[in-house]
Amino acid sequence: MYTPDLPTPTAAARTLGALLIALTILTPHGAAQNPSMTVTGVYQFTGGNGSQPEAALVIGQSGALYGTTSAGGTSNAGTVFELTPPAPGRTVTETVLYSFTNHNGDGYFPAAGLSIGNDGALYGTTVGGGAAGMGTVFALTPPAAAGGSWTETVLYSFTGQNGDGYKPYAGLLIGKNGALYGTTAGGGLVTSSCPYSCGTVFELTRPEAPGAAWKETVLHRFTGQNGDGANPHAALVAGAADALYGTTLHGGSGSCNDEGQLGCGTVFALSPPASSGSAWTEKVIYSFTGQNGDGAGPNAGVTLGAGGALFGVTSNGGSAPCANSSPSAPPGCGTVFALMPPAAAGATWTEAVLYSFSDQLGSAGWWGNGANPYGELVIGGNGVLYGTTSGGGYECLVQGSGGCGTVFQLTPPSVPGGPWTESAISLWGNNAGVFPMGALALGTNGALYGTAFGYGISDGTVFEVRP
Repeated sequence: MYTPDLPTPTAAARTLGALLIALTILTPHGAAQNPSMTVTGVYQFTGGNGSQPEAALVIGQSGALYGTTSAGGTSNAGTVFELTPPAPGRTVTETVLYSFTNHNGDGYFPAAGLSIGNDGALYGTTVGGGAAGMGTVFALTPPAAAGGSWTETVLYSFTGQNGDGYKPYAGLLIGKNGALYGTTAGGGLVTSSCPYSCGTVFELTRPEAPGAAWKETVLHRFTGQNGDGANPHAALVAGAADALYGTTLHGGSGSCNDEGQLGCGTVFALSPPASSGSAWTEKVIYSFTGQNGDGAGPNAGVTLGAGGALFGVTSNGGSAPCANSSPSAPPGCGTVFALMPPAAAGATWTEAVLYSFSDQLGSAGWWGNGANPYGELVIGGNGVLYGTTSGGGYECLVQGSGGCGTVFQLTPPSVPGGPWTESAISLWGNNAGVFPMGALALGTNGALYGTAFGYGISDGTVFEVRP
């Protein structure tokens, strides 16, 4: 059963080994499983400058990295930070652009990453806080002069009332007209399938006059019934004809019975109306089953590939064994999947599981090639997929922890119909942190940048990967 006030899926990922109390840190053993990749810690948070980053980074025009930490800062309510590229012979520089307060309508606990607008402003969400305590959408505007302070503005406070959403765990999609699109895990409708509400998709449009308020419109309220999804935790992507694509953690026509919540999750499409003012149309294009090797529980959103294909991950399910999976979740350590659009009007989308993760203990303290991915995929050159797993890799805690996270790459087959090839490198032992939960950001230099939560060991890190 989905309960908004219970720990979030990301919080569940932090306890992946279920042994994060009084842990003994072990020294990693053996060699990296993918020596062609290198991973290096770029920056380590200390608490006052941010703590426990959960989300992906975004790269600005100058090459600076922007991101959020879910805790830390002056009020331990989370931060927005900037990492500037180092000058020759110097280290990277971190600047806290804003510390959330959870006071006077401000938000707290930013679990998602940021989006950069054409005006250079950073847009994001907080899970809590705001005028009603149900979460916010905020903007952070750069200073008019170098060296000045950034200005934070709460653009909208969710209420959870009258069909409005609450608890936005996902970041924002900036539309062509500057509108902001996002999801909330809670709010909307209360049904028998999700008695604590099923979540929403929303749009925020810019004010028509200076100083006026942004306008929020709920585009869809999930039901968790008749095959519809429930409780989206991920951001949206824009496809052809301005359609929005996303995932829901629960719901659908599958029957996972995860903690009493029927449904293994969905991928959905939301199409704009033909005429202004009409309703958007939602369609479930795939329901996960968690059976026969299929995935279950997509915490992450989808990534748009060539030809309109959608690529994504599920945090559970798959065909490989998973020693440390939750008893209440479907078996399996998660999957990488692809959804191919229909070849003709009226036909269905076709799903293929490209890879199933496993955390089975191998040699030299290596737990599988990753387990339980929570972040979106990034598509690199030649169609290679890059991502992170919150578990697997080197054993960095007590024996039996299941590993503390990896960066993986999935290479397309050399011949059509062949298997994809997965390889991974562990963050542990490379000063890069533990428990990466967000997606990677692909830089213009070909390097990948990510964050590691660092639960129980540090306040988190930013790391760099060189394929």
